[in-house]
Amino acid sequence: MSNQVLYRKWRPQGLEDVVGQEPVVRTLQQAVAQGRVAHAYLFCGPRGTGKTSTARILAKAVNCLNSQDGQPCNTCALCTSIAGGEAMDLIEIDAASNRGIDDIRNLREKVYYSPSQARYKVYIVDEVHMLTDPAFNALLKTLEEPPPHAIFVLATTESHKVPPTVISRCQRFDFRRISPVASVERLRVICESEGITATDDALWAISKSASGSLRDAINVLDQMIVSYGGEFGAAQVQELLGLGDEEGALRLMECVLAGELAEGLGVIHSVAMNGADLRQFHKQVVEYLRGALLVRSGAEGGLDHSVEALERLKLAAAGPDMNALVRAVRLFSQVDVRADVSSPLPLELALVEASLRAPSPVAQAAPATAPPTPQPQPASKPKAAESTPVASARPVPVAPAPPVEKKAEPAIAETSFSEAAAQEGSVQEPAPPSVPVVQQSSPAAVEQGIAKAPSAASVAGAIDTEALEGRWTELISALQRKKGRRFYLGGLMRDSRSHDLEDGVLILRFGSRSNMERLKEELQTPEGRKAMGEGMEAILGSQMEVRVEMAESVSEGPAQGGHLVRMALARGGRIVQESEAKTAEGQEDQPD
Repeated sequence: MSNQVLYRKWRPQGLEDVVGQEPVVRTLQQAVAQGRVAHAYLFCGPRGTGKTSTARILAKAVNCLNSQDGQPCNTCALCTSIAGGEAMDLIEIDAASNRGIDDIRNLREKVYYSPSQARYKVYIVDEVHMLTDPAFNALLKTLEEPPPHAIFVLATTESHKVPPTVISRCQRFDFRRISPVASVERLRVICESEGITATDDALWAISKSASGSLRDAINVLDQMIVSYGGEFGAAQVQELLGLGDEEGALRLMECVLAGELAEGLGVIHSVAMNGADLRQFHKQVVEYLRGALLVRSGAEGGLDHSVEALERLKLAAAGPDMNALVRAVRLFSQVDVRADVSSPLPLELALVEASLRAPSPVAQAAPATAPPTPQPQPASKPKAAESTPVASARPVPVAPAPPVEKKAEPAIAETSFSEAAAQEGSVQEPAPPSVPVVQQSSPAAVEQGIAKAPSAASVAGAIDTEALEGRWTELISALQRKKGRRFYLGGLMRDSRSHDLEDGVLILRFGSRSNMERLKEELQTPEGRKAMGEGMEAILGSQMEVRVEMAESVSEGPAQGGHLVRMALARGGRIVQESEAKTAEGQEDQPD
């Protein structure tokens, strides 16, 4: 049997030999020992986890002539014939190539024949999810009530494709991925029996490359024996499989957490120049960063790394604070190297961004304790210097507006988008003073109907009442073409009953509450503030704050309350004449 591949040579022959499936093995062994074997089983799980091997062992256990505690003896005639593939009462069907209804009808006709030698006829249907819907339907009745001498074992890697009607007729067992620790132990047993000298690092590298499939791991071990003979290490495994440099991944993890930008970039460059698979290298780096996060959280018990790697993880995780560690893990986990597998740029960008530390809370609070001195700005700007209001992602020093003495209004706390961006950890850089700052009103101001358009400093003296009245019609016409998020601003402003300018604040008084609410809602959105700022800048030469409120002693009339009229007003129409009408309550409105 020297020419037999290792995974077939070392296929488990007893339930105790199945690796990493203790709950499944224990249940099946007790079922055989107690004589409570089900008529149908469904084995689900990833490839290479022992589904078909366990089905064959179950066939031996139920038919063994010398069974002990539910385990086959592997010495009687039935056990040896099943192990050698010579038993006529063990029927294995490949559902990928026998997936039609005729194949299932043939199986259904033969299932009622008694076994020739064994006690049970065992049908193993591999990759059962490949059967067609008519084939599944033809199998249902037989699967639910087979003859007493028949046992069905259905194996699949995609259980979600198996109809629920089939699953409900079987006892389901879910096979888990083989842990790296269990896989390494099995590989070590095989190496000792085959006379192979392999380092622990090499076995760990093989186990990780198999992604939980023991069959894949044994296949890689077979390749290593063919390529390098009876002795090899981790470097040879990485060379054969094209894996990323394990030491390079560990070193890059240490550079990320220590903030060593230059050395980290050198590690990435070296790995890329050596022709390693950057996708695999990226996977290793993310796995080590995750390990550092678990170590820092005190949950290192769930990690499957070598002793040396765990020690380096503990040292690296002790350096940065938890926020920086979480940020680094998030940045590297979001890297996409699939677009260009040969370019190290995504990894380099993630490293550079992880090295940029977020400003401390003390640095963020400094401007609040020592605000900058307000600098006067010109009342109007030339056309070449015009710019639209922009919600900048970088902090912009905001000059505080001059205090306005108002008795009936509470103080308004202003919060700029730039300050909110500073709290996200962006780098503070002063913006040019010509770029207007978009500001949001506080909840108290929103409750009073105050919405701020982008404004420059000292706007109060830029526009007077006379200039506003002279250009009011032009302003409405300009805003007629400016749309916020939903409505055109000119149509909403045209519905205002009056407008006044008080201390640089444009006050609009409405008779229609619906249009007032619409304008207030628009001015609370970035699109609405931008449109209002552009219109004011074009007609008035500067921008001002806008406040909307209901006119005193004015109720919403039925004409303005109708949804069709409100829609017309929102799109620029105006009321020419109001006639008497009846409200929804049947009361007659009297003209003013």
